Amino acid sequence: MIGVLALIWADVIARLIMASEDMPIGIVTGLVGGLAFILITRDNDG
Repeated sequence: MIGVLALIWADVIARLIMASEDMPIGIVTGLVGGLAFILITRDNDG
């Protein structure tokens, strides 16, 4: 369910950013996924 909502919001964001052109959803999900991966894997010990 969370994945479905994430893709829907990625589609909405892609349509808002480039309303006149067709922006692939993969670009938005890749950016969000990359940032999430960095935040999850970074070392919080200092």
